[in-house]
Amino acid sequence: MNEWWSNTSEYVQQHAFSWASNVALGLVILVMGWILARLAAGGARRALTRSHARSLAPMASTLVKLSVLVTSLIMALDQMGFDVTTVLAGAGVLGLAVGFGAQTLVKDCISGFFLVVEDIVSEDDWVDLDGKFGKVENVGLRMTRLRSFDGTVWYVPNGEVKVVGNLSREWVRAIVYVGVAYEADLKRAMEVLQAVGDAYAKDHPELVYEDAPPVAHGALSFGDSSVNLRLVVKIRHSAEGEKWPVERALCLRIKDAFDREGIEIPFPRRVVYHRQAEGDAMRVLSDAA
Repeated sequence: MNEWWSNTSEYVQQHAFSWASNVALGLVILVMGWILARLAAGGARRALTRSHARSLAPMASTLVKLSVLVTSLIMALDQMGFDVTTVLAGAGVLGLAVGFGAQTLVKDCISGFFLVVEDIVSEDDWVDLDGKFGKVENVGLRMTRLRSFDGTVWYVPNGEVKVVGNLSREWVRAIVYVGVAYEADLKRAMEVLQAVGDAYAKDHPELVYEDAPPVAHGALSFGDSSVNLRLVVKIRHSAEGEKWPVERALCLRIKDAFDREGIEIPFPRRVVYHRQAEGDAMRVLSDAA
C-alpha cells in the first residue's frame, strides 16, 4: 500500500505541471472561443442587417456563435486529454437521426434560406405565394407570414412554396380600364386619357419613369355597352408608389376629365320589347338602364 501510494505520488508530481498547463490552456481556449463567438455573431448580425437578408440575422448570429463555441469546447477537451472521437461520433449519429426524423422541417428551413438569400421575398413586399396574396410581415427559415388586405394572417411553410409572385420589385405598372359609349368620339376619348396620364407623370416625376411615359391603349375589346380603353403607367415601387393608390388617383382624374369633356362612361342598357295582345307585332317599349 505504501509502495502504491509512493508511486502514485511520484507520478502525480511528475505530471502535475503538464496537467495544470493543459487545463489552463483549455480554459484559455474556452475563454477565447467565447469572445470570438460573440464578435463573430455580432459581425454576422450587422452584415446581414445591412443587406436584403436581414431576416436571417438572428438565426445566422446564433448559428455562428454555437459553431465557434462547440469548436472551442472540442479543442479545449482535446487539449485537456479527453478523447473527443467518441463525442464527435455520437454527435454525427444524433445529427443523422434528427435529419431523418425532421425531413419536413429541414425542407422548410432550406427553402426559407434560399428565399431570403436570393432576395425572392422580403418584409413589406406584396406577394402571391401559391394563391395566398398579402403583405409580408416576416420571413423566417421555417415559414413566411403574410397579412392579406382584409387582415387575415397567412402562415405559409417555405417548403410548400412552389411559385412566388412579387409586386414589390423595382417597378410596377398601374393599369386602369375605362369604357366609353359606342356613340362617343373614340379618338377624342383616347386623347383625353393620354392627357390624364401625361399630367400625372408631370405631377409625380419621382414615381413615373421618364423613359417609359404613360400610354393610353384604345379599343381593347367591345363590351355590352362600351368600348373598353386602358391607361398604363409604369411607376417606381416604393411606399408611395404601390400600384393601388396610383390606380385610384388615376381613376379619379379620368372621371373628372371625362365629365369636363362630355365623354360618357356608359352604364348597362337593355332594350325591352312588349308583345301586344291583339297581334303578333312587337314594338319597342323602352330603351333604358
